[in-house]
Amino acid sequence: GAFDLAQLSRYRLRGAGNTFFINCAPRLAQRGVEGNNKGEDVYAAMLPNGAVVSGVSPHSFAFFRDLVEKGDLEIYKVNVQTEGSQFRSRDFFPWYSELLTYNLSQAHEGWKDGLSVAERREFLQQFNFIDTELVLDLKRIPDLSKQPVVARADTHGNLKLSIAVSDAKPEWFGKRLNVVINGHSCEAEIREHMFDAKSGHHGIAPGSSGHFADSAKDDPRFLELAMIGKSLREELGITAQDLKDGVYIEIEPIEVLPEIHAGLDAAEAEVREVSAG
Repeated sequence: GAFDLAQLSRYRLRGAGNTFFINCAPRLAQRGVEGNNKGEDVYAAMLPNGAVVSGVSPHSFAFFRDLVEKGDLEIYKVNVQTEGSQFRSRDFFPWYSELLTYNLSQAHEGWKDGLSVAERREFLQQFNFIDTELVLDLKRIPDLSKQPVVARADTHGNLKLSIAVSDAKPEWFGKRLNVVINGHSCEAEIREHMFDAKSGHHGIAPGSSGHFADSAKDDPRFLELAMIGKSLREELGITAQDLKDGVYIEIEPIEVLPEIHAGLDAAEAEVREVSAG
């Protein structure tokens, strides 16, 4: 959900005039523990491009963390009811979405892209249900750079990772990699294009997602892991529940011992000599 919210709202053509609300909470704490069906809080923010995003739980803003780190985004708590119903998506969130959209449409003259953080804060202050004094703490937003996950499995079973191309470690390039995912391991190499890998082989390449125009990264696209000609999700047995719980990724270069390198080089030289003969 966090991935989709960022992919839709941070795209350069989605600016002022666009509002996004996502009701997708991880429920890290069992619903109802605090009584009266109390659920997680709702937050809202205006992006540098002018789009307004709102979501349930700090986890919904995992793919906006870089903006918060740069000081180019503040995320505020919204005073919308969070308890009293088991079905908040039916009883509370529809009218909140309508209220948010209506108020934004009425204030359209001051709604534009390119506003500073202070100007965006001032713009949102006019709506009494957005508490700009309560800023979401960066520490509460998941840092996916420290614990990469599968952000989404697409309809082809390819796995979109939370690792931006520019965040890939230098030692990953030009080497065979051991990728551990969902209790399984496979070998792959980072390639320029996904179809550079052979059919039936695993490949890692920059995917189609992550083109965030406001990103300061050289290449903000996310890496994608796929098995050419087959659904990698099926191959690894990744279920919907797995994705909800979090499918974590570990990538390490496969170290080849020096003596093996020497043996491979000698064998290659021998083949060249025989071919030349």
